[in-house]
Amino acid sequence: MTEEERKLWTKRIEDYRASGLTAIKWCEKNNISVHMLRYKITQFNKEKEQISKETQWASVVLEKPVAEKETYPSLKVTVG
Repeated sequence: MTEEERKLWTKRIEDYRASGLTAIKWCEKNNISVHMLRYKITQFNKEKEQISKETQWASVVLEKPVAEKETYPSLKVTVG
């Protein structure tokens, strides 16, 4: 999908969702196939899902410098 087509469909999907109309009514009003609208929504949702599954790293900054051979208790990380 080209960047131009992506922008066009992003705007169309936003317009559809903001309209309060059913997909069929919105598509009739805008002369777009309801099957194409649903396909594009599904396509965008799959892309979002794929992006959310990618590994995300966080940096950890120590409050004080670590001296050589100094031991620390285990690190506990809580997400969410």
